[in-house]
Parts: sequence; structure tokens; C-alpha cells
Amino acid sequence: MRVWDKAIEDSMFNPAPKLAWLEAECYAPYGAADGHTLSWEFLRRSPDYRGDYAIWEMAWIEAKSYAKGQPEYPRKWDTAYQATDHICEKWFLNRVHGPRDPLSFMAPVFEDRPIPRAPEVGEIWIDGRHFQFGFDELRHHSAVAVRIYFDRSVEEQFNELRAMLLRYEDQWNFKFPTDDAGDIRRRAAKYPIYLRILDAKAEGATNAEIAKAIYPRYAPHTAQKKIKDDYDRALHIANKDYIKLSHLSRLRK
Repeated sequence: MRVWDKAIEDSMFNPAPKLAWLEAECYAPYGAADGHTLSWEFLRRSPDYRGDYAIWEMAWIEAKSYAKGQPEYPRKWDTAYQATDHICEKWFLNRVHGPRDPLSFMAPVFEDRPIPRAPEVGEIWIDGRHFQFGFDELRHHSAVAVRIYFDRSVEEQFNELRAMLLRYEDQWNFKFPTDDAGDIRRRAAKYPIYLRILDAKAEGATNAEIAKAIYPRYAPHTAQKKIKDDYDRALHIANKDYIKLSHLSRLRK
């Protein structure tokens, strides 16, 4: 029950400010925000996270409406706990602290979890010699341990491992991180723009309207193309790459 109470408490007493996306200065502080803050600012704007939170919230509302002894009580509470497990597992949230309302200013507690051990071992025959490689347990969402043989071409092995990783992404419905910390920091100046675009889209603004406000010096066609690219990138961060931001205490060195 504590995860539900905490989520409600945070949304009631720590509401997120309502920003006017047309005003660039409202988003200026995010250009120098710490990674954990930015991680939540992107995640809470994710349409997918908002949908999962709504399902989680409804499950707890229904569970709390039943008293002990009622026939539906055990099933409703099981559903609520399953919803908590689902949303925390999917969005890298701490199970004890639970999710946070997208309208809350308070960020959740993010955590890393092991990914299931790869079920297969790669095997290959080269010039009559048998080679084998496989994955050790993945202990961190952005790290993978591999076995490399020094009597084989390293480049060849990396290509084979890359192909296996791509297969596991589909199998686990998981995207292995590709950007390093340096790249994340280099994008820091764009994060306020990404957040503005996400807010504008949430309010129903068109690409033309957003382009006119954010890129007024560009030709309309060019500005709208930039907005489309920025929106695609912003959505990817909100749905996937937000977790990488949470590991950086500082975005600017």
C-alpha cells in the first residue's frame, strides 16, 4: 500500500509546474539540470509511461475499494501488485518506492536490474577448428560481458556478437544503450528544446506552429523538418534513453 500512498502524496504536495511551451525561458534551467532531474522530466512526458501509470493507478483504486473478507479482495490486490511489478520492471523503477504520477515534480527512484541470461551459445567452425562464444550474466542495463578469443579475428567476433545482441533486443523487448556519457553531455543544449516540443505536442500543437516558435529564422519547410527530427529524438529519450540520463550527476563538465 505504501507505493500507492507515496505516489498520491507526491502528486498532491509536489505538483510539477505547468510550463508554457511558447516561452523558451521556462525551459532554460533544464539546460543545466542534473541527469536524474532530466531523466524524470523526459519519462513523465512519455505517452507510454502515462498510459502505464493510468493502468497502475486504476488497479490500486479498485483494490483499495474492497475490504478484507469480500470475495474480490484477494484478486484485486493481486492485480494491483502485479501492475506495480509490471510498471517498475518496464521503466527501471525501484519496486519498494514505486512509480510516480506524471504530474508530480518528485522523481521516482531508478534502478538497474539484471537482464535474463542469454539462453544460447554461439558456435562457429573456421578452417576445421571449433570456436564457441557466449554471454555471461548481464549485470547492468548498459553493460554486457562477452568472451573474446585471441586466436581469432577480434573484428569478426565483434560482428558476430553485434548480430546476437540485435536478436536479443527483439527477444527481450529491450534496447541496448548506444550513446556514451560524452554524447549525452553534448546533447545537453538540446534537452530544453526536446522538452518544449513534447509539451507542445501534448497540447495538440502542429509541427508548423512549433517550428515557428522554436526555429523562427529557418525557412518553414526546413524548420518543420527539424521539429520532426527533434520530436522523434525526444520521444526516444522519453521512452528509452531517459535511464541513461539518470546515471549522470552532471551533464556539463
